[in-house]
Amino acid sequence: MKNPYVSAIVAGAGIGKRMGAHVRKPLLTLAGRPILIYTLRNLVRVKTIREVIVVVNPNDLQLIQKELGRDLTRLRVSAVIAGGPHRCDSVKLGLKHVNDRTDLVLIHDAVRPFAPPKLVRQVIKRAHATGAAILAAPVIDTVKQARRGRIADTLDRSKLWLAQTPQAFRRSLIEQAYARRRPASISDDAQLVERLGKPVAIVPSTPMNFKITTPDDLELARALLGRSQR
Repeated sequence: MKNPYVSAIVAGAGIGKRMGAHVRKPLLTLAGRPILIYTLRNLVRVKTIREVIVVVNPNDLQLIQKELGRDLTRLRVSAVIAGGPHRCDSVKLGLKHVNDRTDLVLIHDAVRPFAPPKLVRQVIKRAHATGAAILAAPVIDTVKQARRGRIADTLDRSKLWLAQTPQAFRRSLIEQAYARRRPASISDDAQLVERLGKPVAIVPSTPMNFKITTPDDLELARALLGRSQR
């Protein structure tokens, strides 16, 4: 089985309200470099990823092209484009830029900089074999369902997984999923494929592959990076 031609779409156009910072999350720094650069560095360690399309907030487009242009070229970024009002809009715009030779599309959060390349390769391998695969971490804590501030139920955590990125799909499948009408509330791409009635494989991941969403996440990321550089 030949290696697939993989195009990666890195979604980073969100506003980042929960972070409460004066710059958007992909441009927040870890050890003096934007989070986006760390994310891209991990992706390009996977040789089957032949091109990267970065989707950013329209207000950041010129800044990123000017300040990070040299780094982006070195990191196999073929295009930096402006995203839409919702994540799904941004990914759909990214799909328009993938190479004609693309077999698989890998979609990843711009602010998930610790995705282990080994696991990224496994997601690509499973998607190549089955059509769709995502990284997900098993739920460890006991999960309560609440109603009006009180526990209504305790869920069976053995059946629960925390969806992460990257998520990989055969190009024809993810294009079909995005061609259908979709609500803005969609939070990951696998949901759209699920709605087609297609199976999505899970590759077990690690909680270390977390998304930097809040100030606490940023503090943790800086601590982890500082420890790894000692």
